[in-house]
Amino acid sequence: MDMTDIYEPLWSIQALQLQKECVANNEELQIFDVGQAHSIAISNNNKVYSAGWNDCGQLGRPTLPQ
Repeated sequence: MDMTDIYEPLWSIQALQLQKECVANNEELQIFDVGQAHSIAISNNNKVYSAGWNDCGQLGRPTLPQ
C-alpha cells in the first residue's frame, strides 16, 4: 500500500525521506510525536527530525525546497 492512500502526499514524501535517512545512518526512531500539521522524531543517536508545515518556522529549522 502506498502511504498516500492514508496520508497527504507531502507528508508521505517527508516520511519516506526520514525513513531513508534513518536507514542510511543506521538510526532508529525512539520517540515520534505527530501533530495536526507537523511531526517531531528523536533517534537513538539523539538526532532530532522534524517534518510538516513550516511556514512560520514552527519546525525549528529553515524550510527545505521540495
